[in-house]
Amino acid sequence: MSRIQTQFFYILVILISTFLAFKSQIEIEENGKRRLKFRKIFFILAFLIPWIVIAFTNIGSDYKNYYYIIDRLNWNNYNKYVSEEAGMNLMFLTIRNIVNNTDITIFFIKTITMLLIYSTFYIIRDKIKIGYAVFAYLLLVYLPSFYLLTITLAASIVYLAIILRIYKNKKIIPVVLILLAAQLHNSAYIILPMYFFITLLMDNKQVKLKKIIFTVAYVSVIFLASFIFDYFSTSVQGFHYKGYGSNSYSGTGIMLIVMYVPLLIIYLYLKKYNKNNLMNNAFFAFMLTSLLFKLLSYKFTVIERMEYYILPLYSCIIPTIIFENKLDSTSKISRFSITKIFLMIILYLLFRGIIVFIERTMSTSGVGLYKMFNPFE
Repeated sequence: MSRIQTQFFYILVILISTFLAFKSQIEIEENGKRRLKFRKIFFILAFLIPWIVIAFTNIGSDYKNYYYIIDRLNWNNYNKYVSEEAGMNLMFLTIRNIVNNTDITIFFIKTITMLLIYSTFYIIRDKIKIGYAVFAYLLLVYLPSFYLLTITLAASIVYLAIILRIYKNKKIIPVVLILLAAQLHNSAYIILPMYFFITLLMDNKQVKLKKIIFTVAYVSVIFLASFIFDYFSTSVQGFHYKGYGSNSYSGTGIMLIVMYVPLLIIYLYLKKYNKNNLMNNAFFAFMLTSLLFKLLSYKFTVIERMEYYILPLYSCIIPTIIFENKLDSTSKISRFSITKIFLMIILYLLFRGIIVFIERTMSTSGVGLYKMFNPFE
């Protein structure tokens, strides 16, 4: 496919999959009350279409790198690479030994990542509008998942952990999952402070004080970032991010304002009317953490990839608020009705999604020229 054909193809995949996701939930009347009914067939189709597209291709700038990493591994030399995300290498080696093929191993890594994401949607299907959750995922994380295999896999596990903590009130399993994700990609360790921040906010006591404390802590991290990085690079054995200690970025920083002022406005408006304090507090924690990552990305290369861990904000927190407050409802009974804030949410998601879309299809990411590839041949 040409670049234009590829872009049109991706847009079609996103639109059709999102449409099917919306069709997986219909509103019915039961005992005089209206509720959402879940239809599995549409949800499965909403998964299958983007899965086929991502699983049956070998495009992406890092595909060859992962192929080399996986192909070189065996049980005799595994110890030589134990410092390079030992858990991920172990997963690579285990799957490859089972399927006896490197391309099929990558196929399964992509499949596991998407299954984890969609399984998480399924777990909270009664608490969100799934269409918006799928839409946000496809806009923000789907295309990078073509080639950033390890961090998107780790992010999908973190996503599940966050959902189990917020929606199911699980305490031990989420921590275990985040630690597991960190064995696949060390960056997941950085999510632990945000996780504990959310946990502290869940009891809904002294929330303002906790927000102030964590805001101050985050600001301190920004100022001490270079010192922290230097400490880990010199004192922690196996630390292999030394090459990411500087960034050549130069600019006005206007994108920081464009990206986060609208998000802050959305948060403040929703906080005023939304009665679910848990969602409001989780929104704040994710927003603040996302801002931290963006600021640090001006200093450290590839830190912007940490944004994939913020997916729960767009694929569960916001869809939950939309669902609970009927933000997309045309009913005059709804307090929000078709509100300006709902339009702002959708436009903001589109704005963030367009940035990702352009970056992934027009850059050196290798995703801009799609081709089919069957790893089983």
